Amino acid sequence: MEYVYSAMLLHAAGKPVNEENLKKVLVAAGVKADDARVKALTAALEGVNIDEAIKTAVAMPAAAPAAPAAEKKDEKKKEEKKDEEASGAGPLPGRLLFPCTYGDPLSPGPSVPPAVRRYHKAQLIALVCGLLVAAGLVRAYIAAPRPLTSAEVLAATRVAVREAVDAAVARGGLLDAEAFVASAIEADLHRQGFGGALVQLVRPNDLNPWAAFYFVVNASGLAVRFDLEGTRDPLLAIRLGLDVPIRQDPDHPYTTHAKPGVLGACLANRYYHVAPEGPDFFARLENRARDPYHFGFETFVRDGSRLAVDHAFLETGTWGLNDEERARYGL
Repeated sequence: MEYVYSAMLLHAAGKPVNEENLKKVLVAAGVKADDARVKALTAALEGVNIDEAIKTAVAMPAAAPAAPAAEKKDEKKKEEKKDEEASGAGPLPGRLLFPCTYGDPLSPGPSVPPAVRRYHKAQLIALVCGLLVAAGLVRAYIAAPRPLTSAEVLAATRVAVREAVDAAVARGGLLDAEAFVASAIEADLHRQGFGGALVQLVRPNDLNPWAAFYFVVNASGLAVRFDLEGTRDPLLAIRLGLDVPIRQDPDHPYTTHAKPGVLGACLANRYYHVAPEGPDFFARLENRARDPYHFGFETFVRDGSRLAVDHAFLETGTWGLNDEERARYGL
């Protein structure tokens, strides 16, 4: 019955009686929704006017009269009486002088005591009141806005970053990467049902060099950190056509790259390193090899035995490391 009650609650609340809403009501009531029963109920109610069905059910009499059987008996007695009159004989022994009618087609059936009627009426009123209250709760549950959590913000940011990288590669760079990402996050949150969320990006790498590998999304007062680990580097994709994911080098300090094994692992995995003069993620989205206002990062590019850091190679087109870069990596 809980499935039927759920359908009645949704109808009273003015919500579509479909599988999704039925499951929401059942889950809210602590009932595990059975997909087969939900599908069967929605299929059974398809094309049914629920209001008319309720009116018809209320208008049904409490007890159905036994009119057809009584009518047949009455006709039979009338025929017997006609036969007796035609034969001139009086009523046979054991027969009644006046035939009795055991049922009237117009009769509503056995009368119900007033106390029982009042009891049923009170039950009906209580049921209607309960349905109205439950309908209000269902309406509030379905219509109430969900609280924005970090999970939705992270999901929206992940989508926005992917869109920003794709757009940067397609256009050869974005004009305002920060505004593009913030707008894309707002659009995805709106798609998730959080249309009023206002998004602002915070880039703490303007003061902290180790913050180059993440940024903070402030969505309607909720601050969420987004790490760039695994994000495609837009600058190498635009300039060199390389599909390289951003992965921070786990070996610290960087001077350990003097060891052959460490440098070999770094080159094989294309690890990225914090670099004050390197471009950060948003500068890379704008196809810029430097950002004077934010600390950035860099990675090695190579051609056989020739080696260089990416942003220096993209600016000068020459191979090799300068003294500052050699000191940084202990080479």
